[in-house]
Amino acid sequence: MRKFTCLSRWANNELTPKIIDYQDLISKNLSYEILESFGLYSLGILGVRNIPKYDENRLALLNLAKKLIALPPESKAEMTRRNDLDIVGWRESNNNPNDLLDYLKGSFYANPEIDSPVNPGDWADNIWPKKSFPELEPAFKTLGQQIIHVSALVSQQIDQMISLRSKFYKPNTINDITSTHKNHISRLIYYYPQNEAKNEWVSWHKDFTTLTALTTSIYLNHLTGEIFSDKELESSNVGLFVMNRNREIVKIRVEPDTLLLQVGEVAQILSGGILEATPHGVLNDGLQKNISRVTFAVFMQPKGDYVIDCDTPENVFIEHEGIISLKGRWEPKTSFNEYIQRTIKSLY
Repeated sequence: MRKFTCLSRWANNELTPKIIDYQDLISKNLSYEILESFGLYSLGILGVRNIPKYDENRLALLNLAKKLIALPPESKAEMTRRNDLDIVGWRESNNNPNDLLDYLKGSFYANPEIDSPVNPGDWADNIWPKKSFPELEPAFKTLGQQIIHVSALVSQQIDQMISLRSKFYKPNTINDITSTHKNHISRLIYYYPQNEAKNEWVSWHKDFTTLTALTTSIYLNHLTGEIFSDKELESSNVGLFVMNRNREIVKIRVEPDTLLLQVGEVAQILSGGILEATPHGVLNDGLQKNISRVTFAVFMQPKGDYVIDCDTPENVFIEHEGIISLKGRWEPKTSFNEYIQRTIKSLY
């Protein structure tokens, strides 16, 4: 087991991750670039640019977030599930500063590919505000499906890279999950302005996925709706931060049309520790008043009965102080549903 300590809350530096061109992703073997992005001495995050119509689709959805949070209570009730375990529809965080992963947010969740699960019980059916907010569904699905398509191309490259480094790895493992399991959950997130009690929108954690894909964010003045410029934010420690493989805290900076991808714990396990889930957080130093953040994430994950396993389990326990341990949540032959249930129990 490898164990590491996070020594600083704030970034020592600001970096741009490895950026891959979409056309190269389609036409070239990028095993070396994937290793640079996700390997032992990497930043743990990858960018893809020049995706056709991606930025147009990104802005079309993100610009709906302000309207989403302003909907009247009766409209929000129309798209709210009563069961806390049904992660679909509208959810508003409880604004509890002790909630490490879900503080001061309004979110809309859905599977962007299908409206009902392949395996009943894996998740609840999507719920769309067809009357009060009909433009949300097409924008959400268009962007979500495009991101999954690009993530499948990245998954193919990841599988090739792992296969070159492990004789035990089953070819096409991660791409099969990304391309065929259709169990992915997407989240449109509006981060409300921080108060003075806490400067973390999302505390340090690792994702419980194979891959997570993230759009770049829009930063708004919550009161006026005006968008903050890059120049207004350049001196602020606000946004996505990662801990790289050298255990340094790094602020991520990319062009707005970049799609970001990072590794989750499921891929860490399936790769036998060749991949490492990326520790990350969303921080706000409070220098800009009334600042809110809008982003969209796609969490790619296997079907609930899928067994998460590998031939080198001794290599998968990579621990970081302050982040919940994988020990006790996973062991060989554990299904994805079992892993998620243990993770929820560990968190809450």
